[in-house]
Order: sequence, then C-alpha cells, then structure tokens
Amino acid sequence: MKFKTTKETLLKGLQTVGGATSATNSIVALSHVLLKASDNLLQLATTDLEILLKTEIEVETLEQGGCLLPAQKLQYLIQTLPSAKTKIEITLKDRKVQLLVEETNSNFQLPVLSEKEFPDMKGEELETNPQRIEIKLNSTELLKVLKNTQFAASNDAARSYLGGVLLDLEEDKFITVATDSHRLAMHQLGQWAITNGEIGNGQSILLPLNAVRELIKILPAETTVKLSTDGNMAMIGFDGTRMATRLIGDEFPNYRQVIPNQEEYENRIKLNRQRLLNCVNRATLLTDERTKKLLFEFTPDLLTVRVEESEEGTGEEKIVVENSGNELTIAFNGDYLAEILKYIEDEEIYLDLISSDSPGTFRATEEANYLYLVMPMRLS
Repeated sequence: MKFKTTKETLLKGLQTVGGATSATNSIVALSHVLLKASDNLLQLATTDLEILLKTEIEVETLEQGGCLLPAQKLQYLIQTLPSAKTKIEITLKDRKVQLLVEETNSNFQLPVLSEKEFPDMKGEELETNPQRIEIKLNSTELLKVLKNTQFAASNDAARSYLGGVLLDLEEDKFITVATDSHRLAMHQLGQWAITNGEIGNGQSILLPLNAVRELIKILPAETTVKLSTDGNMAMIGFDGTRMATRLIGDEFPNYRQVIPNQEEYENRIKLNRQRLLNCVNRATLLTDERTKKLLFEFTPDLLTVRVEESEEGTGEEKIVVENSGNELTIAFNGDYLAEILKYIEDEEIYLDLISSDSPGTFRATEEANYLYLVMPMRLS
C-alpha cells in the first residue's frame, strides 16, 4: 500500500470514523483504523463491535493494499502537522507503515496489524437484504430531531431499554422518542420517504444512545440520508460515509400511555421560554443537591417559583403568566426542567397540567411537531 494525500483530507476521514474505536477492549484491532487504498480512493473504517463506521476519501494511489494502524496515534500525528495543505505520503512495507511529511522534514514509522484482523460486523449486508426497510431522510431534519430527543435517554446500563432513541415508524409519521422515566422528549420528522419494504402496521427501532450521539457528530447538514434496517441492525449512509449499529433488543415502554389526552388538562399556562429558563436556573442554585426540587405555584395570572429551605438557601421568584385554569401547586426537578427548556426553540410556549401528581407537558401549539413531558415530584 502506498498513497499520497494532504493533512486536511486525511484528517477529515480519521475524524469521521474516530468515534467507533475502543482502547479498553482486549481485542487490539478495536483500537485501530483500517486503511485500504485502491483506484485513487482510501477507505477508512473502525468498529467497537457495537458501531461500525466507514468512509472514503480521494487520494493518489501509488500501490493498492491495506492495513490496520493505531487510530489515536495516527490522528494525533496528522492533526499536529502545521498546514492543512501539508502533503503526506504513507507507505506500507515489511509490516510497518512509513509516514513522510515533506514540509516538516518528518519521517515516522508505525507498527501495523493485518487488515484481516479487522472484525466483521456484517452490517453492510443490510444494503442488499430484500427484506430490509429503507427510508430516505433530510439530514438537517434528522439532526434536529435526534439532538432534541437524545438528552432525555437514560445512561443507566441496568435499564438498557431506556438507553436509546426510539424511531417509531408509521404509514404517515416518523417519530423520535427518548425517556429516562423522569422526562420524555418526542419529535416528529417532516420530510421522509420509504424507498424499500413496507411499514404496514408500524415498525419501531431502538438506536443505542452512543450510536445516536456519534451520528450527531458526523452527520452534515442538507444532504440525503439513507436508513436501512432489518430489525436487528441499522445502516445509516450519506455522502460516502456509512454507520452500522446493533439495535437495542429490549422493548421500549409504551410512551403514548403516559402522554395525557388534550381534554384531560385542567390548566393551560402560557409562558415565555427564556424568562422561565432563567428563573429556573437561578432557583435551582439554591435547591437541595440531592433532589433539585422546585415548587411552582400557579394563579390565574402569576407563577411563583419557590425553593424549599435547604442548606444552600431559600428564595422565590414571580413571573407574570396567562393561566386558563385554577390555582395549582406542583413540584419539578429543576435540572430536568431546565434541560427541556434549553432544547425548545420557540419562545412562546404552553405548559399543560392536570394536577399536582400528573406530568407537565410543554409544547408550542397544538400543531407543533414536538412535545416534552416532565414527571412531578411529591409535594411535602
């Protein structure tokens, strides 16, 4: 293997696939990146056995071939070169890779592994599986709904069924949902189309949180994304890059059961999002570190956010609101509430409430393509 490229080109490829390496696994190949040169293209790939990342970059191929190189070391060497246009020549010879950099008069040698040691996740078989469901999406919209739901997923390994983002597919809807049982985020995607298979009575896939967050890092705006799934794995492809991921096999809870019907709400409170967020952030500073508990006391035209007395202090702040219902007091976790408010893009929002022991629901209008739900805390 021998090829020429630039720092800018090679670094972009390494950064695209870098998130799927594993330095802690006993399988040495998982900390390496596969480089495979042919026909003036360099294929780069990494895997941690849960996620597979592959991409291609244009290079000047002098000799075809491939090998595995230590991913972090290679990326650091390339990243610290002085100029984006710095020319690099990489040669595989006698089970070692020589990296020549003319501009800095540098010559590095790295040990390699055989490309045969790269694990096979078999994710690419999805693209030719006739039983697959295949969907085309707009990357900007997909990025938006994934970013605005993933924060609500659980990091608790013991509850793996909550550790991901659900893609709930129906004949005319594509919904993303995440919950940790304390809060729930739900978004509906606008532009999408089925290009293979049939959804029929609905198809849900549960993407692991690590895969979702890695996808958010590498997915560019305004491009076409192809999502394929067979129910066990998913393949996401765009612009010469592909991610394969194992799906979470556990069943996601029935999220529709916890979302109240519109006619159940007793109170609808109109709020300014930024004003409420600032108030919640200030008040949470004084809450008990273990509970982060805030009291919300609603009257027809006023909200009082109150902090119960704790070692951190106490306090209250009043906000003018429009409340269509009666007086009501409810308690929420300040951190959960602030995070929800941070991800809402509209400034004029509504909080719908039933009672002090029922969840609160945030949305902009009835037609809004998103909904956030936060569970209440017990009043003293």
